[in-house]
Amino acid sequence: MTTQIIVQVEPELNEQIGRLALAEGKSASEIAHDLLADYVRQRDLTTHLDGLWARIRSQLPSRAQDPEYLQQVIRQARKGE
Repeated sequence: MTTQIIVQVEPELNEQIGRLALAEGKSASEIAHDLLADYVRQRDLTTHLDGLWARIRSQLPSRAQDPEYLQQVIRQARKGE
């Protein structure tokens, strides 16, 4: 289910949006939806943190579950190796 919102823009901007939407085969509503979704995604800290943890997990070797290996990595990092 979607919720409707009303956005006020200057007439010139509305015309530009209409032209761009037509050129892209989208409605002005679809363009507004995409822009708002991108805005929220870029500013949502949870999304950034989830992405960061996913990248960290993907870069850890399988042996990272071994406490001895982790201690070794920590020691090396502290020594600047």
